[in-house]
Amino acid sequence: MLFWRIVTGIFFREIRSRGSYNIPKDGPVIFVGAPHHNQFLDLLLGLEVYKESGRRVQFLVAASSMTRKFIGFWARLINSIPVERAADSAKPGTVIGEGTRFTSDFKPRMQVMLPKSLGSASAEVLEIISDTELKIKKEFSTTEEKITDKFTEAGAVDFRKLPFVDQQEMDRHVYDCLNRDGSIGIFPEGGSHDRTDLLPLKAGVSIMALGAATDDDALQSTEQQK
Repeated sequence: MLFWRIVTGIFFREIRSRGSYNIPKDGPVIFVGAPHHNQFLDLLLGLEVYKESGRRVQFLVAASSMTRKFIGFWARLINSIPVERAADSAKPGTVIGEGTRFTSDFKPRMQVMLPKSLGSASAEVLEIISDTELKIKKEFSTTEEKITDKFTEAGAVDFRKLPFVDQQEMDRHVYDCLNRDGSIGIFPEGGSHDRTDLLPLKAGVSIMALGAATDDDALQSTEQQK
């Protein structure tokens, strides 16, 4: 913590946090940060929480980042929890509209991701009907608009296949931390960006909070009282 305090002091002359007095001194806490502009935000959040409450935050970090020497080294030192992201294992698929092979390319619960020109919209596969037809869980859309019309007008479209990722191991680490009155740090946009608005938020933080409460009778009782 002292080392990173020195590092951030080099980049920022002054750091002020608002409402830090609201940080609970004990009990399980999930810190949610957004928008996530860069990984400096992880450091600043962890440092400010430690400064104000003495608590150490365990951050959820992309498993792909954990394999990088520098980031992985420091992430392991602060007991970060690796998260497998489907997008990190995405593979190019056959062009939609030109000889698709859905029966061999997909399985239920995998995802289809469209190219950036169509907002990188994605949808979960519910059923593979044939080599040319899929049933998806929701309509392709972005935060700004539904893009079904654009998609159909585009004709042949490149896409990526995203595998289904089982997060049970990650969930176990999160529940264990929260059940021991620990602190979790999560950035629900699922990545870094330089936009001024929020990216679509992932549902993981809600799943973790509800799952931890279900997993521990004491947490469930406290939530019911609230």
